[in-house]
Amino acid sequence: MDQILSQQILSTLSFTEEEVFEKIGAELSYGQGAFPPNKEEFVRMGKRWWTHNRERLFTSICSSEAIKNVFESGDELALIVAILDLISGIVTGISATTVAVLIVKLGLEKACGSMWNNH
Repeated sequence: MDQILSQQILSTLSFTEEEVFEKIGAELSYGQGAFPPNKEEFVRMGKRWWTHNRERLFTSICSSEAIKNVFESGDELALIVAILDLISGIVTGISATTVAVLIVKLGLEKACGSMWNNH
């Protein structure tokens, strides 16, 4: 894995969920106007984006046997990279790395557990 990518992942992993949503909101609004939104608005924007996109993302992630296998290995960094590989073509306009970290932070087992337990 690329060292810069690894550092980006580790840096984002240190964020709280709220900070990850703020980062997504900031990425969404990058270059849009001279007066950027405040922190709370960035968080709202990030959460709106997540609400709009999570079902589509989890459909792809939870149906991937490769993701399930990496999840079961317990290697968090490898799981983020596997999710990143899967969603990089789905997520546009913001960092897929940030989204992959958010997915792991929010709990992949909670999101995919029922689907994985039925197989």
